[in-house]
Amino acid sequence: MLRGRGRLRGQDLGRGVDETGDFDCSYNELTSLEGAPTTVNGHFNCIENDLTSLDGCPKKVDGDFDISKGTGFTEDQIRAVCDVIGVVNIS
Repeated sequence: MLRGRGRLRGQDLGRGVDETGDFDCSYNELTSLEGAPTTVNGHFNCIENDLTSLDGCPKKVDGDFDISKGTGFTEDQIRAVCDVIGVVNIS
């Protein structure tokens, strides 16, 4: 389950399920990506969260992967756990 406060709190987004199109879990104060889809067939946006780990990160993103630089994660760390076809944006 995605953890944090905001609009996604308490929702089980179906871990292991593929997401057709873009997936946006930004602005939720999430600390983990547990519960995120395994594959995103579009862009993955998780900016403005409080991530402390990449646990639960999608295994594959067919588009871009957007994450906030405040998390401290590098592009290499993200690509080590996720096959990102597009650009890794750390903003």
